[in-house]
Parts: sequence; C-alpha cells; structure tokens
Amino acid sequence: MIPLADRFYAVGRYEYLQQSGRDNGNSLWLAGLDYRWNRSLILKTEFSKSEHNHWTHEPGGFLTSIAALF
Repeated sequence: MIPLADRFYAVGRYEYLQQSGRDNGNSLWLAGLDYRWNRSLILKTEFSKSEHNHWTHEPGGFLTSIAALF
C-alpha cells in the first residue's frame, strides 16, 4: 500500500501458483485504489487479471468493495 494523498492509497499484488505436475503456473496480478473514510471503513476499487487460468478459474476484471475493520 502506497499513500497517494490524504486518504487515498495505491494497492498492488502479484501471485504465482504452480501445481506439481503442471507445465504452466497461474499468474494473478491486482492493482487498485483505496479510500479510507476513517480508521475502520475503507472503500476499495481493484482491477485483477489472471494468465494461464485454465485450471484455477480465478475471476478477473473490476471489483469494488467496502471493508469494515474492527
């Protein structure tokens, strides 16, 4: 998480999974923007893409969610 402005943060993640006995592994990357209303409430907008997704079936595209932290 990288702070961009007062309450905005950039988020990025990369995952690679290779199952034994398989030729290709699954690559998943995610990039997003978080807005923190306060310490316990976060609005998240993300875009994810997956490569070699024929055996894990990870969803891709735009996602939006609200996280409530306790």
